[in-house]
Amino acid sequence: MERAARHEWKFWTALTVADLEREPIWGFDLGSEDDAPDEFHIRPYHLEEVPKETDFLFVAARLRTAVGAEHTGALQARFDRGELCLEGLARLEE
Repeated sequence: MERAARHEWKFWTALTVADLEREPIWGFDLGSEDDAPDEFHIRPYHLEEVPKETDFLFVAARLRTAVGAEHTGALQARFDRGELCLEGLARLEE
């Protein structure tokens, strides 16, 4: 379950390394029609337990290439029936 908090919304393609350093989990919240700008915006998540279901989440990660170069990125995941489903990854420009 997530703590109740006022949400900061950000267009999903505008997520930055600094955002992930400040808040390591961001995600869509399509069930929060009351204050979500639209389906293209994400907000920080503060999970206190494993959720049963979520929309897509972006979780801060250090990505390492086959030649050893490291980059900041995000795992793209969601929870389905309490199980973590990895959907992909994104490299963010530093």
